Amino acid sequence: MSSSNKTKPKATSGTASAIVNDDEDFNSFEGTRFYFYLDEQTNRWYISGASDEDHLGQYQYISLWLPNEGDVVKKTYAIVDDHGAQGKANASWTKATSSSFRPYTAISGSVTVTLNSTLQTVESSFEFAAQSGSKTVSLTQGEMKLQGFTEDKKARASGLVACNLSESINERYESNETGFNKRGETGSFPAYLQAWSRQFTSKPDFKDYVLSINIAEGLSRGTYSFSPESKQVRLFFFHILEGFVWSAESGTVTFNSIPDFEAIKGKLSGTFNFVGTAELGDGSQLVLRADNGSFNLEQ
Repeated sequence: MSSSNKTKPKATSGTASAIVNDDEDFNSFEGTRFYFYLDEQTNRWYISGASDEDHLGQYQYISLWLPNEGDVVKKTYAIVDDHGAQGKANASWTKATSSSFRPYTAISGSVTVTLNSTLQTVESSFEFAAQSGSKTVSLTQGEMKLQGFTEDKKARASGLVACNLSESINERYESNETGFNKRGETGSFPAYLQAWSRQFTSKPDFKDYVLSINIAEGLSRGTYSFSPESKQVRLFFFHILEGFVWSAESGTVTFNSIPDFEAIKGKLSGTFNFVGTAELGDGSQLVLRADNGSFNLEQ
């Protein structure tokens, strides 16, 4: 797009790549879908790239949060794990499938940025180390070059997912990051809309939870039961720091409204409850219960 073209593009385009170290599934990253916008609530730039799914249905994405200091040229920021640190950047690398979502939060690194808000361009080079529970990966030779602000600045959905957790986790879950993904048929589950949410807080009360609801394409409003074999709805809850994943084995979800599956426009609202189990390495199980759950999201 030339500087004389003032029309806001419909989507962000560009390239993104990196070397992925110390992961058993991936050794490189190549982005095919991108976001680039200014988060007005936090006054921080958000840029990210997501990969296509591999033959096992796995995909990955890289996210960078940058201070808004106007246009910059080859400005280097330290990457830290404190999202409230002034003048610092944050990053994450995520690996996921239809039934898993595991973000690795960057604990150290740096990113060098050239950003021009008039031309709607950003170029970045980066490297960082990231952790998820006891596992650590590092990304090196990272590059992301994007053009065009994402048309909807709420690339991540606005709204809230909340519930009361008990048994293995005893606290209130309230998301501070939400979004939608469209996924193709995977294994025994048909093509679906994935509504995910994340509750992330940095030090001193460091926590990282993710709740994901998979909704089969074409599903209409109503009440549905959770089960591991369901071809309509499935729910997963992730304790990222401990590496535990609970799959909803019982419970129900009621959809009061569901977005258009093709355009992902409209609201996703409803209520839910579930009981799930997480398998441990010694063959034992952890039980997690969620009550008084509700969601109200819109992209």
